[in-house]
Amino acid sequence: MGKEHFEIVVTTLLGLEDVLQQELEDIGVRSPEILGRAVKFFGNQEYLYRCNYELRTGLRVLRPISTFKIHTEDELYRKIQRIDWSQYLNNNKTFAVDATTYGTLFTHSKYIALKTKDAIVDQFRDKTGARPSIDVARPSVKINVHIAHDECTISLDSSGVPLSKRGYKTEQTFAPLSEVLAAGMILKSNWDKNSTFYDPMCGSGTIAIEAALIATQTPPGGYRSFGFETWFDFDADLYESVKLRAESRVRRIDFRINGSDMDEAAIEIARNNARRARISRNVQFFKADFLKSNPDMHDGVIVMNPPYGERIGTNDDMISLYQAIGDQLKTHYSGADAWILSGNVQALKLIGLAAAKRVRLNNGPIECKYHHFPLYKGTKEEKKTKEVTE
Repeated sequence: MGKEHFEIVVTTLLGLEDVLQQELEDIGVRSPEILGRAVKFFGNQEYLYRCNYELRTGLRVLRPISTFKIHTEDELYRKIQRIDWSQYLNNNKTFAVDATTYGTLFTHSKYIALKTKDAIVDQFRDKTGARPSIDVARPSVKINVHIAHDECTISLDSSGVPLSKRGYKTEQTFAPLSEVLAAGMILKSNWDKNSTFYDPMCGSGTIAIEAALIATQTPPGGYRSFGFETWFDFDADLYESVKLRAESRVRRIDFRINGSDMDEAAIEIARNNARRARISRNVQFFKADFLKSNPDMHDGVIVMNPPYGERIGTNDDMISLYQAIGDQLKTHYSGADAWILSGNVQALKLIGLAAAKRVRLNNGPIECKYHHFPLYKGTKEEKKTKEVTE
């Protein structure tokens, strides 16, 4: 079972395409091709299951079933009807349609989704006298329509609920960070997964929890179900073997991953989320004001997502906050590497450190920059000399 190869498209967030490509290569995918906010490859049913269960930076795992040119909504309706939907649905199953459009030909994605739904329903009604029902929340089959200018791709969404919804985070603070974005930030930091990791403004704990999942090689899909489990061709035995192999790679770690926040309520939420993720023994959350603490951390990686002045705080607060962050990093964290995500580019300049790397990422609708600040012990030249001699 699962030997047939077909095209698979895994979507992701802007800026994480290279990380997702590496993840796919790490699980054995050959020649994954980067697209805009997605990576595609040819694989079989096993890889479809593995992508959902094991990938950390994927959002949706799509299986394209038809691609065609269209210029009008009526043409879309006719070509949707040419697909034999009885291969994927019957009157006892439910379905939902999700549509995205790019270009000037089609600008109303909700109407495209409605037109697609009508074509599918009408096909069943004409053939059987009955029709499958719509279930937007938990459909048996989720259909994705992607229109870029005049090219339309129809896919089955094997993930169902987006993969960013891991399932462990049932509580969150204001302005939470996506699990996929958090994992992408960690993987982009080149953290060695064996040294100290610290998020000093942890909120509901997403970054630290994702770091623990990465370090222990715990698959992120172990807390939820997937859309493919209600497909006609679902292979329960194959899926069970995928899960068992993934779980067999989980490892114990002998160091702590740390997260702190000055809000006691946020710390309690983070601890609860870690318990649900079953990695409490690997993560330590504690109440602390990062700007007033005096830690002893001179190696490892700091990843943080401070307020931007967009959803939390005001721009008047940002100048002093970012200056203080820079001062704290320079004073107490020499020898570590700091990575800071912010949607406030001007505030990032107030850190007062030279960024070795700048990456463009989006946090929801907010365009952000993700900056790497090496916190050298002594001078930069001393750091280079040490690296050469080592």
